Amino acid sequence: MRSTGLPPVIEGSSRVIVLGSMPSAMSLELGRYYGNPRNQFWTIVFSLFGKEPDPDYEDRIAFLKERKIALWDVIESCERKGSLDTSIQHERTNDLNGLFRCHPDIGLVVFNGIKAERSFWTNASLDSSIERRLKFITLPSTSPANTTRAEVKRTEWMRIRTYLEEHRTAP
Repeated sequence: MRSTGLPPVIEGSSRVIVLGSMPSAMSLELGRYYGNPRNQFWTIVFSLFGKEPDPDYEDRIAFLKERKIALWDVIESCERKGSLDTSIQHERTNDLNGLFRCHPDIGLVVFNGIKAERSFWTNASLDSSIERRLKFITLPSTSPANTTRAEVKRTEWMRIRTYLEEHRTAP
């Protein structure tokens, strides 16, 4: 069965975008990014700013937007049994070129795991002018399938906060 992902979470002032591969079955069912409570995304991102994740999803989204962090996925739709990235087949890519064209303030693209990075470089054809203005980093997946300790992941994910601090805009 073909699954279709979620729409982007983005503001006009977003400076960083976190790209996952494809939402889990649970996230798709809930209509929420990182809906599996075992996924460490929300805990890690909130901790970058010394906070605990808000229990309300809309408040979590507002928190990201206030910090100029956008969310989306590389894969628009795919066939997959279960939620593992290794089960993804017949993927179609989101219009990332269009997104970056419409959001020129984004300067950092963060891949949430290796599958997101591989799908991006294999399938997303960016205009060379867009690709040149972006910085790309791959961080450890926040998925429960990645058994790397949370503190190790958090240390790597701190690169987002560092980038945002280095690229502040004047009020």
